[in-house]
Amino acid sequence: MDGKIVYTDGREEILKYGILEIPAKAYYENKNIVSVVLPNSVKIIGKSAFDGCTGLASISMSSSLITIDGGAFYSCSSLVNVRIPDKITSIRGYAFGNCINLISINIPNSVTFIGRAAFFGCNKLKEVYYAAPQNDWDEINIGESNDDLLRANIHFNSTGAINAVSEVEAKAVAEAKARADALAKAQAEAKSKSEAEAQARAEAKAKAEAELRVFTEARIKAETEAKKAAEARALADRKLKEQIEARIEAEKRADAEEKARIEAGALVEKAVAERNEAEEKAEIAERERIDAEELLVQFLKELAKGKGDVLLKKMDLANFETKNIPLAVQELLSGKV
Repeated sequence: MDGKIVYTDGREEILKYGILEIPAKAYYENKNIVSVVLPNSVKIIGKSAFDGCTGLASISMSSSLITIDGGAFYSCSSLVNVRIPDKITSIRGYAFGNCINLISINIPNSVTFIGRAAFFGCNKLKEVYYAAPQNDWDEINIGESNDDLLRANIHFNSTGAINAVSEVEAKAVAEAKARADALAKAQAEAKSKSEAEAQARAEAKAKAEAELRVFTEARIKAETEAKKAAEARALADRKLKEQIEARIEAEKRADAEEKARIEAGALVEKAVAERNEAEEKAEIAERERIDAEELLVQFLKELAKGKGDVLLKKMDLANFETKNIPLAVQELLSGKV
């Protein structure tokens, strides 16, 4: 016969007959599970298979089950009663640890090992129904940290009140379903709120992205304008530099021209001075020539009168520059005539 898992929304998951094991952590922390019915083919419930299934209120185990592995039903806080089938031999450590609402449990005489802390934190556990005498119970290897199990009322040679247990389980399932429904409603409301917040965040993000785009475009525009301004400033600087260099060059040319003009003026002044000096010398020479000619005329006149020798004595021929006396006079004075 197939098994099934019932969820808070009424959905059922079929567990096909023939599966031998519920794998480790198969339904780990699935808080939407309300009840589980295992197919009779299952022999092992793996480690932490239903760990943290806080909504699980009813578990119907396989008649072929041999081992409940460590932490298999850890923190299943909605479990009230657990009936362990007859063939099981081992309940591993923390298998039902922290099942804080567990009230009663049925343990068959096939069990030989209860692991460390298998029922740790089950402080509401009051009734333990053991289907064998006390001496068989005393032979079970019970690990440490199972004080809650050992403090409970242990009913030997008892399988428990099946009908009462069924009613308790039904009530627990109903309460668990109610809690699960409330949780589902709260989750739906939270989801709706989360979706609204997500939409608001999306809108805010879109607005921020739009503002960022505007800001980015404005920044790019400003950077472009700044770049153009920088290029224009650089161009103006180059032109100004060229103008300054041209002005400096013009000033150099003007200075050179002024220097040349001054030098030319100096040369002109020198030439004028030399010309004036030459003119003065020419005037002196001319006066000397005139004087010589006058002296010559006088000499000739005196010579005609026979007084030339007197005149010659008066003349300082040694210091007289003959170059200013006409050639004929020079010949006469030298005795060539």
